[in-house]
Amino acid sequence: MLAAVASPSDPVDALNARARAHGWTFTCDRHLVFDAPQLSTVLALWQSHAAAERIPARGDFSARDLKQVLQDLIVFDIVQDGPRTRFRCRIIGSHAAGYLGEMTGRFLDDALPPEPYARTAACYATVIEARCPLRFVTRFSLDRINFMSAEFIGLPLATDGVTPDMVMSVTHFRETQRSGPGVTAGANER
Repeated sequence: MLAAVASPSDPVDALNARARAHGWTFTCDRHLVFDAPQLSTVLALWQSHAAAERIPARGDFSARDLKQVLQDLIVFDIVQDGPRTRFRCRIIGSHAAGYLGEMTGRFLDDALPPEPYARTAACYATVIEARCPLRFVTRFSLDRINFMSAEFIGLPLATDGVTPDMVMSVTHFRETQRSGPGVTAGANER
């Protein structure tokens, strides 16, 4: 089974250092202990299709397998555009699209403003480099959802079982605190 093990050039440590340096509002960890039970379920499903050094493919997962999380699921194709790696949205669940916007068929860098894009792309690039599932906890900075936080799992997918060519994520959204004129601090905490 693929395992996330720290090394001197560990991509998770590098991402967390980069996040601290930029003031990004997320952390990444390899421990995969989730608050949201559906994320543990998705991890177990991914692990059931992984073997030794084999990364599961998108085709290993049916809609029936993912029924519990389809509304919070996002799948990105990894597209090499010269030296640049881009992420094209293949699937976005209705709940995720309600918060993040409809992105099906769009590149992530076209769908998000530059700063949130940089953070999000760094997360997915780390999943690709680590070649294993990772847990992220974030607070959103997009104006329309700046009162939201989330826990999500990022999972690499590889059609050939070796080289990641997709990233799948499932997000558990939570309302934390609304901010802005006329909003009482703490009024919407959960």
